[in-house]
Amino acid sequence: MRGCPMRDFTEDVFTPLVQLQRMFASNSKLCCPANLPDNEGFEGCSAPEDPSTSCDSLLYSNAYRVLLIVFASLALGGNMGGFVYRMFINKDEESHSCGVMVTHLCMSDFLMGVYLVVIGVADTRYGSSYFIYSDAWERSAGCKAAGFLSLLSCEASAFFVCLLTIDRMAAFRFPNSRLHFRKGSAQLTCWMIWFAAVFMAAVPLIESHWRFYGETGTCLPLPTNARSFDGRDYSFAVLIMLNFVLFLIIAVGQALIYCSVRARRHKTLGVNSDYMSLERSITKRLIAIALTDFLCWFPVCLVGFMASGGGARMPRHIDTALSVAVLPLNSAINPFIYTLVMIRETRRHGNSRPRDFLESETSFMMT
Repeated sequence: MRGCPMRDFTEDVFTPLVQLQRMFASNSKLCCPANLPDNEGFEGCSAPEDPSTSCDSLLYSNAYRVLLIVFASLALGGNMGGFVYRMFINKDEESHSCGVMVTHLCMSDFLMGVYLVVIGVADTRYGSSYFIYSDAWERSAGCKAAGFLSLLSCEASAFFVCLLTIDRMAAFRFPNSRLHFRKGSAQLTCWMIWFAAVFMAAVPLIESHWRFYGETGTCLPLPTNARSFDGRDYSFAVLIMLNFVLFLIIAVGQALIYCSVRARRHKTLGVNSDYMSLERSITKRLIAIALTDFLCWFPVCLVGFMASGGGARMPRHIDTALSVAVLPLNSAINPFIYTLVMIRETRRHGNSRPRDFLESETSFMMT
C-alpha cells in the first residue's frame, strides 16, 4: 500500500483478510489496529510515523471529555448569566466603562463555550471510528467554524482583560484625571477590539492555500510541536507572541493596581476596618485574575517557545490538552471573577460601602 493516494476508506477495511501476513503503507491510518486482521499469522503493519495522525478518538480519553463538559457548562452558563445580569437586572453597570467592558468579555468567553460544544458533538458523532473520518471532519465547514470561534474568543477575551486592567490601573493610580474611559469611549474601544479579533481569526480563511483550521481534530493549530504547516508562523505570532505580550501587560497592570490600593490606604485611610476589608477583597480578585491568566497562557506560551526551538519533543496529545483543558480556563472562570464575586460583595456591603472608593468607578475592581 506504499504510494497509495487513498485517504478515505471504510471501517475494518482489512480485517476480513485472514491470510494477510504483512503490510506496508504510506498512510499511517491504514495501520490502525481497528483496520487490521486479528489472527496469529499477521506479523504487523509498517508506515511512516505521522504526528498529526492518530488511531484514537477525537478527544482520546474520558478525562478530556469530562473537562470539556465542565468548561463548556461554565463558559456557556456563567457568561450568559453575567450578560443577562448586566443587561437586564443591574442596568446601572452599563453606565460605567467597566460594565461595558465586562459585558463584551462575557460575549467573547461565551463563544469559547460554543466552540467546546462543537468539538464535543464531533467527538460523540465519530466515537472510536474518528480516525476513519478525521480527514472529512478536518476539511469540513464545521471544523473551520469551530476553529474560527476558538481563535476569535481567545484573542478578544485576552484583549478585553488587558483593557479592563488598563482601565482599572488608570482609575486607581490617577483617580482625579480626566483621561479615563467613559461609556462611549469604552464601547468604541470594545468594538475596535472585536474588529481586530475577527480580522485575526479570518486571515486563515482568507488565505485559501492554508489548511490551518483543519490541521488538527480540535481545529485550532497551536505551534506546539515540530510539524510544519501553512500558517504556522502566523499561529506562533498570534497565539504565542501576541498573547505573551498581553499576559505581561496584564500581570504588570495587576501589580501596579495592588501597589496603588495599598499606598492609598496607608496615606489617606489609615487602618479603617471597612477599607481594609475592601482592600482584601480587591487583592483576592487581583490574585484570581493574575493566576487564571497565568494558568491559561503561560503553559501555551511555554510549550510554543519550546517547540519553536526544535529541541523538545512534545507529547502526542499536546494540541488536544491545550485546546480543551487549558485555553478554555479563562472563559470558564472569568464570569465568577467579574460578575458573581461583584454581586456577592454588593450584597454583603450594601449601602455601607466606602463612598470614597465609589467615586471615579474605583469602589471595586470590576464594578
